[in-house]
Amino acid sequence: MPSVRLQGDYYSSGLYFVTICTEERNCFFGNIVREGEQYDAVMRLSSIGQYAVEQLQKVRDHYPYAEIPFFVVMPNHIHAIVNINDFSAETGHAFETGHAFETGHELKKETGHAPSLQGNVEMQRISHRKGKLSIVIGGIKSAISRYANAHNITFGWQARFHDRIIRNHQELNNVAAYIEQNVSRWNDDEFNMKSS
Repeated sequence: MPSVRLQGDYYSSGLYFVTICTEERNCFFGNIVREGEQYDAVMRLSSIGQYAVEQLQKVRDHYPYAEIPFFVVMPNHIHAIVNINDFSAETGHAFETGHAFETGHELKKETGHAPSLQGNVEMQRISHRKGKLSIVIGGIKSAISRYANAHNITFGWQARFHDRIIRNHQELNNVAAYIEQNVSRWNDDEFNMKSS
C-alpha cells in the first residue's frame, strides 16, 4: 500500500477522511473513461470538476488552519484527507495538544487534571476541530456552487458530508490507498449509481 508522506506532526492536530457527494449522486464532475494501451481508468473532469480540484488545492489560502494533502475528485463525489491544525489563526495561540495529552499520566502530572477529565479535554479538542472542518467543507461547497451559478451549470450538493477521524498511520495508509485506487475501482464503487 502507498505511504503518504505528510510533513509535520499531524497527530497533534486532526486528520479526517472526508467524503462530499453531489445531489442525488449526479455525475457533475466528469466521467471515468478507459484509455491507453493498458485500457486504464482515467477521470475526465468537467469544467466544474476542474474548478473543484483548484479549490481543494488552494484550501490553505482561505483557511490557514487547514490543508488537504491528498484527494480525488470522482464523477459524483470527492474523497479527501483533511488536516485541521490545533493552532488558532484568530488568537495566535496553540490549543492543548501533543505529548502531554496523549500520555494520560503526564497530563495529570503537568496540568493537575484528574484522569476522568482527560476524555473531556479530548472531546473539546475534537469538537473544536470538527467545527473548523465544517467551516472548510462548507466553504469549498459554497465556492463550487457559486462557480456553477456564475457559469449557468446545473449543479447541487448532498446536504451533508461524511467524515471519519484518522487515528494512526496505518489508517492513513489505508485511506490513501482507497483514494488512490478509487478511479480504477469505479465500476464497483458504492457511489456509482450504475453499479447499484
